[in-house]
Order: sequence, then structure tokens, then C-alpha cells
Amino acid sequence: MPGILKSLILAALRAGQTVEVLMATPGECLWNEPPMSIAPGLEAGLIRRIRPIWNMQGVGERQG
Repeated sequence: MPGILKSLILAALRAGQTVEVLMATPGECLWNEPPMSIAPGLEAGLIRRIRPIWNMQGVGERQG
């Protein structure tokens, strides 16, 4: 867990807020023989949709 995310979660917990943690553990799948990992695509899609302020990936793509 990135340091900034960890500190945000800890600060929320210390303030008495509820923190909901969602987790997905997709396994590998086969597509035309080679195994494929679903997790990187899932992560990229979530980051693109949610655009969390703590995430550094795609910072240049943000538009306010």
C-alpha cells in the first residue's frame, strides 16, 4: 500500500470514520493459449474511472 494511501486510511480511522476496503483477486485466464493476468487491466480501469488524488499514474491526464 503506498505511503500516502496508508496515511489517509490511518487518519480516517483515527478520526472515527469508517473505511471500506474493496479487494478483487482475479486469477489468470487463457486467451488463444497464453495465460493472461486480468489484475493490471482491472487496476488501470479503476484508476481511470475513480482518478484518486493519491495516485501518481496518469497525473498528466487529469483535467481538474
